[in-house]
Formats: sequence, structure tokens, C-alpha cells
Amino acid sequence: MKSEDRDMRMKTLIIHVHGRVQGVGYRYFTIHKAEDLGITGTVKNEPDGHVSILAQGDEDKLDRFIQSLYKGPTLAYVTKITTEEYSSDTKYKDFKVVF
Repeated sequence: MKSEDRDMRMKTLIIHVHGRVQGVGYRYFTIHKAEDLGITGTVKNEPDGHVSILAQGDEDKLDRFIQSLYKGPTLAYVTKITTEEYSSDTKYKDFKVVF
């Protein structure tokens, strides 16, 4: 596959995960899933108790990533996930926690 084709399939999403997702290892679960799938971006806890994720990658991998977010780590309980496409010229190199 040519580089231009890969870039055309590349998407950036903002994902909001609601439920019991703070204090249960959710951000680190997210990092491991992202690394497994080759997703780059960031994850952070929000003051209202949800987790925000900026995820960048191939559309198919992002779909698999989002599906894994519904499960989360053992102690998590996800009630809702929302996504929105995000227009960004930034190409993230890794996936990390931001504060």
C-alpha cells in the first residue's frame, strides 16, 4: 500500500468514555490496547469523571480499539462511549497519558 493510501485511511477521533472509568486502571488499559493495535494519541481523566481519548490510526484499527474500550479493565464499568472525528494536521508518534 502506498503512503498516500495509508494517509487517506488515517483518521483522528476524540472519544469520550463514561462510567466507572477513573481509579480502575482505565488509562493504562487504553495505552496497552492502543499499542497493540498501532493507534497513537493521548488519554486523560476529566474532572467530571469520564476519560477522554484522542486516537489516531487506520479506520479498521480504530473500530477494533473502540470495541475494546467498551470492555475496559476488570474493575471498569463503561456506560457510554461517544466519538467525533477530529481534523488535525498533527501526526502522533506514540500513545501516552496526558494530565
